[in-house]
Parts: sequence; C-alpha cells; structure tokens
Amino acid sequence: MVILLKGFMFIAVMMVLIMNNIQIMLNGGNEIDHMQVSMFETILTCFSALILFILMQINKKVTSPTVDVEIYGWKIDVFSSVGVSLAFFLSSFLTHTPLAFISPYFDQIVAIVLALGMMKEPIQMIGDSFRSLMLLSPDEEEVTKIKHISSSILNNYPYDPVFYDITTTGRKMWISIYFTTRIDTMSFTELEVANRELKIALQKEYEDCFVELVPNVLANK
Repeated sequence: MVILLKGFMFIAVMMVLIMNNIQIMLNGGNEIDHMQVSMFETILTCFSALILFILMQINKKVTSPTVDVEIYGWKIDVFSSVGVSLAFFLSSFLTHTPLAFISPYFDQIVAIVLALGMMKEPIQMIGDSFRSLMLLSPDEEEVTKIKHISSSILNNYPYDPVFYDITTTGRKMWISIYFTTRIDTMSFTELEVANRELKIALQKEYEDCFVELVPNVLANK
C-alpha cells in the first residue's frame, strides 16, 4: 500500500512539474545563471551519493520492497543530478553560439525530459503493487523461471510436470506442480525428498514460497 501511494504521488508531482514548465516556456522562458545551477547540482550529487551508500549498506541486512523503492529514488537523484550538472555546465556556453535562443528555455527542457524519463518506474511500481495486493498469477518471465528451476530438479526423478498452478498474494507465492510418473509404482519417500529439494531450490529465489508436488492420477491412468 505504501509503494502504491508513493507511485501515484510521484506521478502526480511529475505531471504538475511538466505542466508548470510548459507554462513557463509559453511565457517566454526563464533566464538563470546556468553555472550556478551546475554547482548546486554537483553539491547535491555528493550528498545524494552519501545517503545512497548508507541505504545500500542498511539494505544488506534488511529485505524490504519499501527500502528497495527508497534506494531506487536516491539512485535517480544521483544520476539525474550528475546529468543536470553536466547539462547546465555545457549550456553556460550557449550565449556564445547560434543556439543562444535556447538559453531561456533550457531549464524547462531539462526538467521536462527528466520528468518524462522518470515516469516509467512509478508506473511499473503501481502495477506490481496492484498485483501484490490481489490474488494473481506472476508474470510470464517469473513463470518461465519457476519452470526452469523445477525441471532441473525433477529431471533427477521419474516425474514429468504436466501443469503448474502458481498464485501470488502480497509477497507470498504458492506453487503446485502436477506431474505424471514414468514408472508403474511411486515411492512416497522419494516424492517427499523431491518435494523438499524443489522447495529449497525455489526458496533461494522466492523467500515466501510454498511448494507441493501433486500426482496427476487421471493423466497417469
């Protein structure tokens, strides 16, 4: 829920920023000291990089989507500050070129480009949050990954997967693998060992993961 709200707030701020800068451009732009802005962004980059380093150290001990979002936000701050600092440093020389007419609009152009560039991630965050709040199947990439891991384990046993029932809710995932056997008899001890091995392999990728192997009796008949 926190990530969902932050995603909507982020998009709202970006939309307001874009609209305000378009309005400034329509009113003739805004003359600023480009070199001063470049210096400000350089100082901001140093502070942002320090906070990002601290968060990344904390994240080694804490596994949380909220922390991941915060780290992503500070990464954006660092890289955007570097880009803006460099852009304004170079733009300070525009007054001596045929592109001098761009100078009053440069600040707004950079702000709009940055806002548009940062819109993709919050949109994806909102989609992932909706998916986590509802009882849904994971995306195709995750399903393919789960099938690959499962097949690598089940190849060591006389079991052939025929159907995967995968459901997620929040950060929990339930995986039921229906299978047929290549032999007439089935050892429940072997099945339990295979299930445990499969669970260990999948939990390395998905921490809150519940796995069960289900004999597909009708298919075997």
